[in-house]
Amino acid sequence: MEIATPEGLAPIGIPPGEDQERLLGLLELKKYVQDQKQETLLEVFYKLLAATGCAARFERLGNLEALSNLGIFSQLVAAWDEGGTSRNFYPFMEYLKLVRKRGLDPFLPPIEDSVRVMTIHQSKGLEFPVVVLGAAMDGRLPAMRRKDPYEIPAHLRASGEPEVSDPHLVDERKLFYVAATRARDLLIIGTADLVNKRGGGPSPFLNEMLGPDLKAAAAWSLVKVKDIESQAGKTQEPRPRHSFSELSFYLQCPVRYKFAHVYGLEIPRLDPVQFGANVHRALEAIHERSMNGNVPSIDEIPGIVEGTWVHPRRIGDVETGYIRNAIQILQDYVSEHVDDLGRAARVETPFSFSLAESVLLGKIDLIRKDAGEMLELVDFKTSKPLPEDLEHVELQLSLYGLGVEASLGEPVSRLSAHFLGKEQKVVSWEWDETRRQAAQERLNGMLEAIAQGQFEPNRTYCSYCKEFQDICPYPEG
Repeated sequence: MEIATPEGLAPIGIPPGEDQERLLGLLELKKYVQDQKQETLLEVFYKLLAATGCAARFERLGNLEALSNLGIFSQLVAAWDEGGTSRNFYPFMEYLKLVRKRGLDPFLPPIEDSVRVMTIHQSKGLEFPVVVLGAAMDGRLPAMRRKDPYEIPAHLRASGEPEVSDPHLVDERKLFYVAATRARDLLIIGTADLVNKRGGGPSPFLNEMLGPDLKAAAAWSLVKVKDIESQAGKTQEPRPRHSFSELSFYLQCPVRYKFAHVYGLEIPRLDPVQFGANVHRALEAIHERSMNGNVPSIDEIPGIVEGTWVHPRRIGDVETGYIRNAIQILQDYVSEHVDDLGRAARVETPFSFSLAESVLLGKIDLIRKDAGEMLELVDFKTSKPLPEDLEHVELQLSLYGLGVEASLGEPVSRLSAHFLGKEQKVVSWEWDETRRQAAQERLNGMLEAIAQGQFEPNRTYCSYCKEFQDICPYPEG
């Protein structure tokens, strides 16, 4: 008799019930992995959480620490899937050993009125009233590049010559920018005139930021520091940051938002070739050409798609059909909207603005100008235009309208959602004071609910939630 069945488990002392169901789930998962059916290790991780029921149990108990640590581990697994070359668990275990040696901080509940010490990488996405960046010295930030013992010349590598002369310096400059932009009110940078070990004076990034005379910049800064110190008032907490992609999770189901953006559980990629992202990269190239007066013809679309397409690993021949589909819908777009292409004014425009003690972020696919120099904001969708989704799309574009007017200081007159595909359907809304006020009120209400920890499940969304459906403790109703 096969053991991995209810009939096989009962004689060895495991009667029907919750324990038997979990054991059967684990045995089924073991066979699934042995047969090499998994596409990613993240898929196995979520199946393991579902089989054991631990994520659902932690959620019922309100165990923030346990779920946040599961979120940290899920991000490690996803990083391996992104950069690893194997679905085998043995290389992954070696990867975990290296991560452990390098140091990995577990989640700890924040302590009020305390100083938080962290790496620059750990600070990404956070904001604080005061940030102290110590040891901004040449050799530490930027860190000295450690060359490989047997470095392969760039012209012999498959990737070819790098796009910039010193990629390491570019990466370190980005890291410095991340650190400097974490501060809301005051940024304090420590450096030294001369360092005997691991460096030789102030970081070159300080000269880029403040000019060649750092002593004069420091003297001027001291006046600002004293001015800030003299200001009385209550302690300001870091402002949370939200993008619409995050808020859309809350609109669909607050628990879905909680899993992804409170606990940090990595969102599984359900689209095997990231079709939408690849189409958007091709659209960006099409609109950039159009802005430069070179509107592409439909014959040029295949080359644009091939040139911007990012090929995923381990996908096989199925990708060919996706590429063919992308070429077709973009050819239809260029053919039917050639006049609109000439009105392109900005492409992939980022914005940020403050609302209800939060910072809202986003990026707009396309900004067009009409004859009166008024702005039309366009968001492209590769999904079907379902009526139940239009309310969310309108709110998304309203957020973009608020963001553009706050960030760019230019008036917006129209919001448009362009659904690509056979229909090439465009849904538009006039941007006026009524819609502006309604959007602010709704966003304020949503941000307040998130700040107060209101995460009631929306059970009508359960059948659509492919990412967390199997680990969520709230049944569909």
